[in-house]
Amino acid sequence: MVLEVKASAREQTSRLEDELANVHNELSVLQHKYQDVVGQLETSRTKSVRSGTTAAKYAFSVRLSNRMTDYIRNEKIVMDYVLTNDGKGYNPRSGVFTCQQAGTYVFYVTIQAEDGHSFAAEIVKNAAEIAWVLAEPSNARASASTSVIVNLEFGDTVYVRSDGYFDQESASIDDQFSSFSGFLIEIPGWVNFNGGSSSG
Repeated sequence: MVLEVKASAREQTSRLEDELANVHNELSVLQHKYQDVVGQLETSRTKSVRSGTTAAKYAFSVRLSNRMTDYIRNEKIVMDYVLTNDGKGYNPRSGVFTCQQAGTYVFYVTIQAEDGHSFAAEIVKNAAEIAWVLAEPSNARASASTSVIVNLEFGDTVYVRSDGYFDQESASIDDQFSSFSGFLIEIPGWVNFNGGSSSG
């Protein structure tokens, strides 16, 4: 009788161990499914946070409306023909972009110098140079471009000006081939679900 009880106990123990193993397997499957759901939610939330921002509302693209000449050193190059000015941050009368949304921006400038005279320009943030471009025609004309990625705070200004390189006072800048543009690519505080709040 004792042997029968021991045998029965072993069977129950074996059955319980099998059931426990099945429970562990099911728990593991549920954990993987949970992680997949969390990952999908994080992706969805990240997309919704980014798509809900106003990033696309801060962008401009402008160029000269007329051929210009006789620039002096540190003179603003006022690109007055507006193609795009979402957010109204660019002033076509002053040639200055004023930041209305803190974040990371990209700016591009292209200058075409004519008459065989060199012309240099620079992108300026709050009166400090942050990028340079130099067009050096060997004969009639030449174009040059540059770009820069920069962090801006509310109220910061960005514009293009001449920098007095060589003989640019004798150079002409072609209108349709000289342009200035910029746009917002990142806003501080976008949610980073892998590590809290992103600083941008």
